[in-house]
Amino acid sequence: MHNYRVSTTHRWAVIIVVDSSLSMLQPMVLNHTLLRKIDVATIIVNNIIDELVARATRHDSVRNYFDIAVLGYSGSGTRSLLPDSYHDFVSVTMLAEKRPQPEQIYIKQSVDNATLVDAPFMLYPWVTLSASGLSPMYDALQRAKHLAEGWCVDNRRNHSIPPTIFHITDGGCSDATELDLLDLSGQIHNLGIGSDKVLLYNIHLISEGDPLPCEYHLPRKEYFYSHNPESMTLFNMSSILPDYMNAYVNYYLCREHKGVRRAFSVNTIPTHILSAINIGSINHTIY
Repeated sequence: MHNYRVSTTHRWAVIIVVDSSLSMLQPMVLNHTLLRKIDVATIIVNNIIDELVARATRHDSVRNYFDIAVLGYSGSGTRSLLPDSYHDFVSVTMLAEKRPQPEQIYIKQSVDNATLVDAPFMLYPWVTLSASGLSPMYDALQRAKHLAEGWCVDNRRNHSIPPTIFHITDGGCSDATELDLLDLSGQIHNLGIGSDKVLLYNIHLISEGDPLPCEYHLPRKEYFYSHNPESMTLFNMSSILPDYMNAYVNYYLCREHKGVRRAFSVNTIPTHILSAINIGSINHTIY
């Protein structure tokens, strides 16, 4: 049993790191819809930010629950993708003040008779992405590590929740070896506030036609295997879910498959993880 709550005095940070290299122009399938990987990454990033703004909104005002950073990496290096940002982190209240006009996108959905239809969804274009050049993944995760480390130091006294890093990529890395990446991810896993640690959640975007692993959504760490070596590397880089999240996932999402899981998924939008953290004044209990 675990009580875990975000409030204005016990805040949380989300760092989104997104691959914007040339290989992200390859096609993939998201929910039966053929899209470029860079377009799927755009949907995922904006969906996460939308969800955070919605969860911080109380009675038409936005509470200062979160700090948000978005880093993109490509041939031009690693840079912040949030507009008009003078710092790497932007509070959710400041971000909401500059809310863009929503845009409608269409993603295929299966209706009762298994027919696929184009369903409209509204998303705010908080960031726009373009793809070019190489994939300096190591540099981007190193910068995310420094952001997370500094945030933990600045917020240690108020018992805030350590940052979650969402990393969205097609798996290519042009500036480090697999061993380098595993070493860096281990350093990230060791960051935290007290016994609570930074969570590194990798989202692997694989190409159309590539086989999905048998467990591609928060897989159990003892049973995961993929024929894609980049998936295996990203899986091994990913954090083990902390007890309260693991309990939530096993009970609410995958109750027929118990076991310790890693913060990793393939071709999915990860906003379900946000449901494992309680927001606001009401403190739910997770068994």
